[in-house]
Amino acid sequence: MKNQLLWAVLAIAVTTSIPSASISPVYSAIPPLSEQNLKSLSHYIVIGTVMSDQSKEIPANYGTIHAHTATIQVESIEKTRSRQTPLKPGQTIEVRYERRGKTGGRTGSQRQSKPLEIEMKVKLFLVEGKQGFFLLEPNGWQPYLPQAKTPATQSRLDEQLKRAGWNPAVTRAFIHQIRLAAEQADAKAFANLVRFPVTISQKVYHEPESLIRDFPQVFTEDVLQELKQVDDSMISVQQKHVMIGGGTIWFDQEESSPKIVSIANWITFQRILEYEFTKLRR
Repeated sequence: MKNQLLWAVLAIAVTTSIPSASISPVYSAIPPLSEQNLKSLSHYIVIGTVMSDQSKEIPANYGTIHAHTATIQVESIEKTRSRQTPLKPGQTIEVRYERRGKTGGRTGSQRQSKPLEIEMKVKLFLVEGKQGFFLLEPNGWQPYLPQAKTPATQSRLDEQLKRAGWNPAVTRAFIHQIRLAAEQADAKAFANLVRFPVTISQKVYHEPESLIRDFPQVFTEDVLQELKQVDDSMISVQQKHVMIGGGTIWFDQEESSPKIVSIANWITFQRILEYEFTKLRR
């Protein structure tokens, strides 16, 4: 999964940073992001209706691209970053994205695989840069198909947990503790859920006090926001481990109760991705 993300950034960097030379460069297509990575990497997840979509063809170093500016009527917001631009239902926003045009016979980044359709209700996975809102590439939007949380959806996760030797009721209770600690930004509560020693961003924490001291750096606003919104679609069972939010948190079974064994702060990666989006449009 992490390799997929790194290839996504590499593809963006390659298509934008290699200067013209006598040797023709090779461009690789960006692999689609998984549902979990779309949720993890996006700054906003917006449900809305496409009111208009204008495009123009512009030159690129491997052919041309179609630069789009779409107007979206916001209906609801599933994820937001409060320190960035606040979004509200009923608001109209502009969203920028690109599609591949003429390629000169080369294989390259496809940008968005298809354009937005006017009057279609869509779900958008957005990042915010200096020039406004952009779709995550290459699959930053999808038709909106509301999916209610049904007993069947919950039972699928429960079956996965059971096959891996987890008690679904105990697991859900532990996830609820994580969500509650995130909602309250409670450093001590998080520390009580962690198995020590634990390594976070190459730093080893041997006791709760050190993690509590570094809480603002480890559990950033973005991490807390993601954990507040965790639902069944953001939970994966990987052998004997359970993962939340594309790898933000991993926890294992202990004798008495589950414990967090890994915390991944994706903010550095998000900033790299946002930087590449900004550089792409200079």
